[in-house]
Amino acid sequence: MLNKLKIATRGNILIAFIVVGFLTNAYVLKVAFEDICSVNTTTSKILQGQSLQKSIMVAGLLFNSAKGVVFNDPSNATAKKSMKKAQKDLGAVGEKLKKEQPQIFAKIQSQYQAIIDEMAFINESVSGDNVITSEQNKRALKKWRDLKFAVEPMIKQTQKMAQD
Repeated sequence: MLNKLKIATRGNILIAFIVVGFLTNAYVLKVAFEDICSVNTTTSKILQGQSLQKSIMVAGLLFNSAKGVVFNDPSNATAKKSMKKAQKDLGAVGEKLKKEQPQIFAKIQSQYQAIIDEMAFINESVSGDNVITSEQNKRALKKWRDLKFAVEPMIKQTQKMAQD
């Protein structure tokens, strides 16, 4: 059957097959790249959430550590500065988490707000010559632990999600 066709027609048929093949390859590549982009976006979001959760832990640990130093040495200006920095950092991280991943923030909102309020109260108390009382120290530690124990499982969950 192909023997009866002119050489130009055979060439056109061959060109048509090649064009269809290239278009098929281009479509397959487009679909593959879209899938890769989707996976990359999901992974990026998971890692960003994990980073924010770890930042909450870092700020909380910094505050708790500095608070312990101020409790033992009320005149330590560096520790007071660290407490204020930790409060500021935790506030910024919380706002970012609330904005970017509200479903995660909703799980820790009450514990987060409790420690933020406690941090503000203690930072205000020690800004003058006041000292941290034993009760304030224990109350802040309890509120920090409440937040910590709420965030730790979330970090483990996001690590597992990132590995999958």
